Amino acid sequence: MENRIKLITLNIYYLLGAIIFLTLGNYLQSLNFEVGLIITEYVLVLGYSLLIIKMNKAKFSDYVHFNDVSRMTLLKTVLIVLLSLPIVMLLNLITLYILELLGKSVYYNIPIAKDFASVIFQFFIISISAGICEEVFFRGIVLNTYTDYFSYKKAIIISAFMFGIFHFNLQNILGPIYLGIVFGYLTIKTQSIVPAILGHMTNNGVAYVISYMGSFITTETEGIINATFLLDSIMNFSVIAVFSLGIVLYIIKTIPGRDMNLKDRQVENHKKKDFIPLLIAFVMYIGYSAYIFF
Repeated sequence: MENRIKLITLNIYYLLGAIIFLTLGNYLQSLNFEVGLIITEYVLVLGYSLLIIKMNKAKFSDYVHFNDVSRMTLLKTVLIVLLSLPIVMLLNLITLYILELLGKSVYYNIPIAKDFASVIFQFFIISISAGICEEVFFRGIVLNTYTDYFSYKKAIIISAFMFGIFHFNLQNILGPIYLGIVFGYLTIKTQSIVPAILGHMTNNGVAYVISYMGSFITTETEGIINATFLLDSIMNFSVIAVFSLGIVLYIIKTIPGRDMNLKDRQVENHKKKDFIPLLIAFVMYIGYSAYIFF
């Protein structure tokens, strides 16, 4: 494949990127959350993506597609993400419940902005910047490299797991994997990264607003978030999440575009050793999670 990124090469870059994100990214954010996050997104993620393209003499347009998408598809994308909020919440509650049973949970809190300008700035970083930078890497370079070697569905699932692991937050692993599958499907289906960027922005933006609004609310549940409380919450969210998932699946099927079940599409051969970097990244993820939570 001329000017195409090899699978082993992509996986090595992914491992190196994960190490940089976990070490330098976290260090910069610990010094100054907003500035550190800006550097992480635009240098360690987006800049790193452009470097990968440059080093492999590939074309940006071959991996990151900004094809036109209908307004109806974009509207459906926003609706899918909004309907996915209960699903993501349920998945995160399940993770928290398991962690409470096995050890202890560590609740990550975003530093609360103290004025309106800071709120806008944080929203820009967390919603818009993350939506653009992370989608260029995961639904651009990663997903399109994997489609060279696997069926569309397998490529979507693998890249979604890579997306979830890259966050290095065991409490928030299932939600990103689910969203990674949704964003990957939309990207392949529409042959454009635009819906994934819009969906990512919408999810992060709504999550930030809810988190910010919640910081001003004192509830009776503070300090008693235990396994029993989480199990009750899971039961309450289950019905809503299942209902939402049904609607999401229906809407996704109505989006026009590429046939996801092409069986005569040629793919390149891959070897087991190509996945060694991913295995190392996964072991690193498990080790880091064990250190943080147990």
